Amino acid sequence: MKEELLLEPQTKGTTIQKKPSSALGGGKAMSYLPDYITWRGDLPFAADPANDLDTLVMAALSYIDLPAETQVFAQCAKSVPPDDPDDHFRGECRRLLQQIAKSSRFGALTVRDAVSVLNDEIQFAAMTVDLPDGTHIIAFRGTDGSLTGWREDFAMSFESPVPAQAAAQKYLERHLTQDAGDVIVTGHSKGGNLAVYAAAHTKADLQGRIRRVVSFDGPGVDDETAASDGYAAVASRIIAYVPQFAVVGLLMAAHPVHRVVMSDNNGIMQHDPFSWEVQGKDFCYAEDLDKGSVLVNQTVHQWLAQCTREQRRKFVDAIFDLLASTQRINWKEMRKDVHAGVTAIRGVREQIDIETARMIANLLGRLAVIGAGNALEMLRQKTPFQQESAQKEQGGLEHV
Repeated sequence: MKEELLLEPQTKGTTIQKKPSSALGGGKAMSYLPDYITWRGDLPFAADPANDLDTLVMAALSYIDLPAETQVFAQCAKSVPPDDPDDHFRGECRRLLQQIAKSSRFGALTVRDAVSVLNDEIQFAAMTVDLPDGTHIIAFRGTDGSLTGWREDFAMSFESPVPAQAAAQKYLERHLTQDAGDVIVTGHSKGGNLAVYAAAHTKADLQGRIRRVVSFDGPGVDDETAASDGYAAVASRIIAYVPQFAVVGLLMAAHPVHRVVMSDNNGIMQHDPFSWEVQGKDFCYAEDLDKGSVLVNQTVHQWLAQCTREQRRKFVDAIFDLLASTQRINWKEMRKDVHAGVTAIRGVREQIDIETARMIANLLGRLAVIGAGNALEMLRQKTPFQQESAQKEQGGLEHV
């Protein structure tokens, strides 16, 4: 079989006019997703049809374990804790649920078929929301804090479909078969990848009812999917949003059209959609990706392109076998007792065969060399003034 190489990263998306960040009411304060709900929550969908901020609301709510039975959001909110002190992002999603439950726009919407599966092989969750006009929004959950979820993410670099992708395709096809009306498919992070993968691989006679596929900083798809007839059939309906410092959303075969959203977070923390700036019923857009994002993505893509599928598989298996040796099932448990976790990893590390250890060291060394080369080339392309500014900026950075 011909070795799969990942496509070059998409470093420049559709040209979109940059908007000044401002409050929804015309002030100068930054506005975010909860502010949109405060502003637009009293207006039903009959008066103002769904937009992509509404779609992001659903993508965020998919991170919550909702009741399996059919309910309206106002009912769901009564059975879900209003916060999560152990998980900041999950807490944001729960507070969002409490907010929309009280609104005229979202409170009476029906949510159904909420499923969540987590075991040693798969991390998958999805839900379906019915809009008043007969359209359905299917939202897939992104990666949670489980090691299984993260392992699945990395497995996408050498395996297709991973279990969550197969589950997403099955879920979408079932709803397109059983339900009347068009469908909007969405998700954040891995959920965005699941949305695109499922839409591209669903049966051809059902694809016509997919109105839009909206990925919020979700990884791209594998090369075979990107080159498939199924992907070509839905490509014009795919909208991919990424923040200025995009990393996750440009992994693998980046979608040919993406929109760069302004965020008030730094670096990879911009992956958090609650940091994305909004204005009215749309996002605030940046003119292009941050140069640091371009550097990171060029480095990762070049590194992966130099690794065979088998090397990627062994690398991922070795890393996550080490993490699994700690007997922790998620990152929260890992953080509770870092010392014990490190001790367990060291014990298992000594049992790794020499060949695997050398391969890991070689791949990490290769990554460092590629990264250094790209950084040097980027520095060479700057003017003397830009070099001086970059050096001053670097000197003022703090570790985060």
